[in-house]
Amino acid sequence: MNAVLGGLASAALAGLLAVSAYSGTALLAAALALVVLVTALGWSALVDLPSPLGSGVLVALAGWAAVAVAAAVQHQPRPLARFAGMLACAVLAAFVREIVRRAPREALVESLTGTFAGEVVVVFGAAWLLVPVTGVGGHGVLVAAAAVAATRLATALPWPGSLTGWIGLAAGTVAALIATALSAPAHLAQGALIGVAVAAVVAALDRLLAHAQATRGTAALVASSAAPVAAAGVVAYAVARLFAV
Repeated sequence: MNAVLGGLASAALAGLLAVSAYSGTALLAAALALVVLVTALGWSALVDLPSPLGSGVLVALAGWAAVAVAAAVQHQPRPLARFAGMLACAVLAAFVREIVRRAPREALVESLTGTFAGEVVVVFGAAWLLVPVTGVGGHGVLVAAAAVAATRLATALPWPGSLTGWIGLAAGTVAALIATALSAPAHLAQGALIGVAVAAVVAALDRLLAHAQATRGTAALVASSAAPVAAAGVVAYAVARLFAV
């Protein structure tokens, strides 16, 4: 049941991104801010961090800052270059937070790396804002979101993970092809490549988080639903930029 709920939640978030992409940058940024918030709310539970409030706050702040930066630089020639600075700041913030954390600072390494992992996921998620400025335009968000939704729904099937992962890969690719054929048939090849890349990342992340989302409560389930949606952003942009500019 958890897997089904998680898959439906992921599909809903992906659908929100797809719809908002046709309504302008501001609404897409707002939808991304929601994805960041949902990820941050349960990230500590998902990866079992010792101080959940501080880690969640850092993940949320990193994600929101990245969304703001992406909105500001989306029309620049190399917008991802700004993300390097964002990640550097995220590392520093995670270190400072561990230094000021009250004793006993148990699981110090796990807390640091777990917090930074969450920051990386949401920072790269801001790349969803960059997809509409590529050659595929807002259709690229729709195509990638369709791949995310189909993959997550397929991986929620009550079958072994070794099987549902491949089913998810196929389902995500097919969904991306259908979305491309309906919205931008001139970019069918690019849509297929976006679908394969996004579906592979989402299926792999789902397999990685499957045990945690099933055993660590509602908060972990919430984060595991949003994290694959966020992680797909930079993949969708990289493929769209490479083949469709």
